[in-house]
Amino acid sequence: AAGLGARGVRLLASRRIMCATGFFGTTSALLLLPRLPASIPGATTICFCVALSFTGLHAEGFRANYLDVTRAHTGLVSSVGNAISSLAAMAAPLVASNLVT
Repeated sequence: AAGLGARGVRLLASRRIMCATGFFGTTSALLLLPRLPASIPGATTICFCVALSFTGLHAEGFRANYLDVTRAHTGLVSSVGNAISSLAAMAAPLVASNLVT
């Protein structure tokens, strides 16, 4: 997003471009998976790597940068945000296992 901003693209437009590119790339890689031959396991690995790479582009587009929220308390805001996301990541397997069993 910062590279697009250096070229004169506004922040909102650059985030939309990153989201669209991330969605399109991830979708394309995952839709390609069933069409790959089962005899080449490396091809599926490459498709998953490409999909996850595009997921990173998507995340750049929709996550608010901590510097957009505050410049004076970036450390505090980022630590609280990371703590909340860590708690969610720890709770997700427990919730999923309760739903499945």
